[in-house]
Amino acid sequence: MQVQYFLFATLVGHVGLAIFVTAHAHLTGEERGNWPVITLFLGIAGVAGYFFYEPDGNI
Repeated sequence: MQVQYFLFATLVGHVGLAIFVTAHAHLTGEERGNWPVITLFLGIAGVAGYFFYEPDGNI
């Protein structure tokens, strides 16, 4: 696989995940905070943070 195809696929994946986080927050009425931006840069780690992070520190 060529590097430009890999980078394009990664970009598409991260944008898709960020859209998913935004849509989920909108549909469920949850606070989205900075999670779409974090997901845009970190990918699946941002999605995991969105679903599992609790501001009071309890996981």
